[in-house]
Amino acid sequence: PSLGYYDPWYGRAGKVTSDQTENEIVFTEGSATTCDLEEPHYRIESSELLLYPKESIVIKNAVFYVYDVPIFYWPYYRRSLKDRCQGFFLYPGFRNSWGGYLLSGYHWCAPDISLTAHLDWRYRRGFAYGLDGSFYVGQEGRGKWNTYYLKDKLYETTDPTTGAETTEEKERYIMEGWYRHSFPWQVQGSIEAHYFSDEDVRQDFFRREYEANSEPQSSAYLGRVTPDYTLSLQGIKRLNKFYQETEKLPELKFQA
Repeated sequence: PSLGYYDPWYGRAGKVTSDQTENEIVFTEGSATTCDLEEPHYRIESSELLLYPKESIVIKNAVFYVYDVPIFYWPYYRRSLKDRCQGFFLYPGFRNSWGGYLLSGYHWCAPDISLTAHLDWRYRRGFAYGLDGSFYVGQEGRGKWNTYYLKDKLYETTDPTTGAETTEEKERYIMEGWYRHSFPWQVQGSIEAHYFSDEDVRQDFFRREYEANSEPQSSAYLGRVTPDYTLSLQGIKRLNKFYQETEKLPELKFQA
């Protein structure tokens, strides 16, 4: 068999052929994984993979395996390598707290707006769904939002009577949004809101965002900054009762 590595993918195929006139590379009876173990925890096997360098990739009769257990089957999958804004994406992997997983979705873009729909599966946690987006309002405003929902099959909790740790099924979600706007006379405005089912949901499923900001603040701000003075109006709303942030009524500040 032929072996290869294209960061972060390890691949093998029973046969590899190349057609220079069609700018096509054909991998027959192959598999691919991002797991670097000799016996990978997960892999995608396909009867045929067609690679058109810098153009597109086509996978036929693909099966996603966790160990030797088949999980999903796709008869046909195509993705452009030129347009990263539109198209399906698939990210298989393994994590101790998730088990085998497959993160998938679809990117869609239009002038001044982009959307990403998510459909994720984790062996130990179940299915999850989400919709993210970003948009522009002329040249002055821009915003984005994230939503995510799952019925977690392995939510860890503590029994209030015995203190013992146990697991249960729990609905978990993320809803957050941001908006920034530049007004005339050097006035800047912003508003952001973050609402979560529990304090650990971001740490469990969006660790990078959690590590960047473990307790995001919901607030509104309007201000004007000049070389001579700063005038601002800001308020903070405590949407998540499990956070320790202090709620503040709108406060007007002037600094010379």
